[in-house]
Amino acid sequence: MSFAFNFPEFTEKLIALDGSHPSEGMYQMPLIPSPGTFNEKMDGEMPYAWWMGFNQVKNLPEQLLEGRFHLLQEWLFNYVMIDESKMTELERAVYAAAYNDRDSIRASNAWYQTFHQDIEDSNHYQQLTMPVLGIGSYISYNYMNYGLPFVATDLQVVGIMDSGHYLFEEKPQEVLDVVLPFLAS
Repeated sequence: MSFAFNFPEFTEKLIALDGSHPSEGMYQMPLIPSPGTFNEKMDGEMPYAWWMGFNQVKNLPEQLLEGRFHLLQEWLFNYVMIDESKMTELERAVYAAAYNDRDSIRASNAWYQTFHQDIEDSNHYQQLTMPVLGIGSYISYNYMNYGLPFVATDLQVVGIMDSGHYLFEEKPQEVLDVVLPFLAS
């Protein structure tokens, strides 16, 4: 979304998949989950995304996860997907290979570590006027439906409520059924 905010003249359409631009609401995310909300699967009403704080820590995740990133990844697949069996062994291997070394972990965590700057930058952005499609899972749909109208004037938000965070893996056809008509219009 940052690209669209900063370069709207080069952004014809925007698709936000299962999330939106970092906002001040992130400062309200709990350090400790509410009782009964931290279970085997992420609670769609009270999501507990502890890794967002973990990924803010500089240098430690690389040390802990290098060569073992698959352990975190497997846990996350189970936690944020409704049906983690939809993530094939090949896809798991690709994710593990992409994130298993120190530099890749540092690079991926750098995105989380820019949240403060992203939030500050968002105070100066104009509303997006290009067509925006938000696609949310059972975890993010309500948040996207609430938050995206503040940042976009030409907006459609669609929920794929029988999917978790990895929408392309869990519900690829449903995602395509929403994306392709949006791009064609």
